[in-house]
Amino acid sequence: MDINLKLTKKQTQTIKILLDDIHTEILYGGAKGSGKSYLGCVWVLYMCITYPGIRALIGRTVLTQLRVTTIKTLLDLFKECNINPEHYTYNQQSNEIKFYNGSEIVFRDLQYNPSDPNYDSLGGLELTCAFIDEVAQVPRQAYDVVRSLLRYKINEHNLTPKLFMSCNPSQNWLKQEFYLKHIDGTLEPHKIFIQALPTDNPNLPQSYLDISFLYGGDKVPTDSSISTTVSLSLLSSSGYSTNISLSFLGVS
Repeated sequence: MDINLKLTKKQTQTIKILLDDIHTEILYGGAKGSGKSYLGCVWVLYMCITYPGIRALIGRTVLTQLRVTTIKTLLDLFKECNINPEHYTYNQQSNEIKFYNGSEIVFRDLQYNPSDPNYDSLGGLELTCAFIDEVAQVPRQAYDVVRSLLRYKINEHNLTPKLFMSCNPSQNWLKQEFYLKHIDGTLEPHKIFIQALPTDNPNLPQSYLDISFLYGGDKVPTDSSISTTVSLSLLSSSGYSTNISLSFLGVS
């Protein structure tokens, strides 16, 4: 089965960074409409299918927001990839998706709770990778806790711990931790900031891009393609394995 995901050139380049052995923290920041959530979902799905038995976290400030935004994007991606309930279970009570290769995705809200100021509710989790959507809305302490949990089956699969974060422009701890260091060249080598723009999203209508340009966005660039293809195996509930050729087709 061939699955072709049409990513932007920047998204495809970011996927390669997410799969390298150098960077452990990737901040993908910029305007709304630049495909940040979709990219995070693509990466988490790829990791869960590729590495059996791992555990990924997808988090956002409030769980209800996560359900109507990021989780919806993830489930739409499943349909795009012909992944159906034969290949996974989704427990909306425990907020977990489990694949039949043993991998799982856990969904958690990361807002500050006075009754749990140290995020002890996350302390029992061990993670292989994590995606925090709209991290600018998340307290700095939640970021610190999540990155401290990235140790599950890392050595078994010879992986580099990865925390991927998306955000819109904001005046908070992210500016000091990532953006200003990125600007002045002092950002730590294991961290990277990638600026995302509405023009990076090929699914937006031209009218949206024209408005973005009028209000200071970038002009729509000309197409140039890059691609990355990987071969995967998708296990079903019956134990049947489907071979998948997953292609990231990038256009800028």
